[in-house]
Amino acid sequence: MKRVLSFLVLPICTGLGCGANADPEAVVHSHSDGEEILEAYTESFQGTVSDPDNPLSELRATWYVAGLVACAATVPDEAGNTECVVLVTETTTQVRLEVTDSEEAVGFHDITLVVLPTKSPVAKILSPTGAGTYYSDEEIPFEGQASDAEDVPADLDVAWGSDLDGTLSVADEPDDEGLVSGVAYLSEGEHVLSMTVVDLTGKTGTDQRTIVVEP
Repeated sequence: MKRVLSFLVLPICTGLGCGANADPEAVVHSHSDGEEILEAYTESFQGTVSDPDNPLSELRATWYVAGLVACAATVPDEAGNTECVVLVTETTTQVRLEVTDSEEAVGFHDITLVVLPTKSPVAKILSPTGAGTYYSDEEIPFEGQASDAEDVPADLDVAWGSDLDGTLSVADEPDDEGLVSGVAYLSEGEHVLSMTVVDLTGKTGTDQRTIVVEP
């Protein structure tokens, strides 16, 4: 008696679309876990997404900060790169890059950051002084010192004012050492002078000085 053997021949599948759909992958490469960033500044987060069985054109990359969408879903570029620019706050400690393919499979990469608080700038009036003698028909010298823990003097804005005469047209651009100087006329009376420094994040520092201007 002859025995007949039967064989089941399975087709071989290669290329995209074969077998179970694989999860896409996401990698944040601009920042790493535990990295320190400054509060109130902008940060550019960059990453790459990929998928073994879906073209890049079918992927959508979404950025999340503290669980909320920071940059809505977009198609990555031809190299799989994606970017999200974020204004850093005290809650910018958890960042996720998430990628979704055409079959709703999801991949993601989470990083944890340390947000360092930034300091306000410092203003210091050097001149005029409360002990000086000043007259309304003579120019009064103004000099001040502007500084900031994070920003260089050239990035600081300086404004002078008087409670009697309002905004004063005094030199407002610090030199490399943070010094500002100029002259102005003031009306007769007791003036509360103010020097205000503003840094790149919008934080301010103010110094005040009271002087008396004679007629």
